[in-house]
Amino acid sequence: MVEPQGRQAKNSEAGGRDRGSSSHDADEDWQTHGALFGLDLGTGAHSGLDAGRGVADCYDKEGGEWAVQQVITLISEVTSSSQPENMLRENDRGHTELFYSGQHLKLQQLKSKPIRNNYLHKRIPNYPEEVDFQVTKLRHNTNLQGFLGIWDSEGFTKPTRSISPKHDLVWWSPDISREDISNAEKQYLDDQDVEKAFLHRFTTSPAFLSSSRMGNFRFSMSIHELLRSYQQQFCAGQKPDIRTFETVVYKQEVMYSIVIHAPRARNLFSEYPLLKDTQDPACVFHENTIIWCSQAMCKIHSFRLSRNMKAIRIPVKAREEYMWDNIGVAFHVPHGTVFRFSKEILYKSLRLCEGAPPKLSTEEFVECEFGPLRP
Repeated sequence: MVEPQGRQAKNSEAGGRDRGSSSHDADEDWQTHGALFGLDLGTGAHSGLDAGRGVADCYDKEGGEWAVQQVITLISEVTSSSQPENMLRENDRGHTELFYSGQHLKLQQLKSKPIRNNYLHKRIPNYPEEVDFQVTKLRHNTNLQGFLGIWDSEGFTKPTRSISPKHDLVWWSPDISREDISNAEKQYLDDQDVEKAFLHRFTTSPAFLSSSRMGNFRFSMSIHELLRSYQQQFCAGQKPDIRTFETVVYKQEVMYSIVIHAPRARNLFSEYPLLKDTQDPACVFHENTIIWCSQAMCKIHSFRLSRNMKAIRIPVKAREEYMWDNIGVAFHVPHGTVFRFSKEILYKSLRLCEGAPPKLSTEEFVECEFGPLRP
């Protein structure tokens, strides 16, 4: 019996990112249901309907039976055309989020959807597009309460029961170093000579920062170690399945998630395609490495990229905020079990990190000097 697990609940990525109701470092609720789909049931105005065809039009003909049938047909058209693949849900913080299940939709694909989001449709200054980052480490951020639960239980779990067993997930995100950014720049340039490094000028979204919006405690581990431990504990030595999970659209963030689960849980996740079978994916797995094709690396663009690959500073008054993307890696940890690591491994992987707004937990950030944690 592991009593302290409850302390991880809603203030860490293990508990706060319940896929049944939440997903990632989410921005605040930003749309109503109708606005998300461009739908107005009162007038029948919708991208899938003729402008003049409202519900009232169905009563202009003679014959009540015809009118009733036309109303049914009209409502069917509206509902089927407005939300065939995307859905809304309420996350743990009580905000509405839009998600597309079983697919990773690139930004250009999302722009073609009936999503009313000014950040998504903004024209971005010239920047390095679709840069591939070789992700070899993942990080799990939490606050003090979550840290104590993880430390006492010697591992990660979602301590509260989900609405579905497939939502018992422990969430991690890329831990990208300066060296990773430098290597991505070299690959992006494909041996072109440039005077100065420039990619670090553009990797400024929360996905690349050393700070955290979840709290001050960070566990960072290699993908190799995470997969090896997961395989031993949950897969009876077999390789886990890695699947395309969701695309989640927030106010200013698009998150592409993948789910890792044991072979015996295939019945829970069979609706999600294996990651390797996905065409033009936002990320792929290859030999303990996630290759992430980032499409939007800046939350605020302070520079633009010139034709000769130079970072040109944008005047402060002209700087704007834009959409940024990220990936989330979810390990399926069935309710009542713990993704275990020894205290020695937890200690070696633990760091303090600076808190960054907007704060995504109810606990206040810790004020201290940030670096390796020492007892």
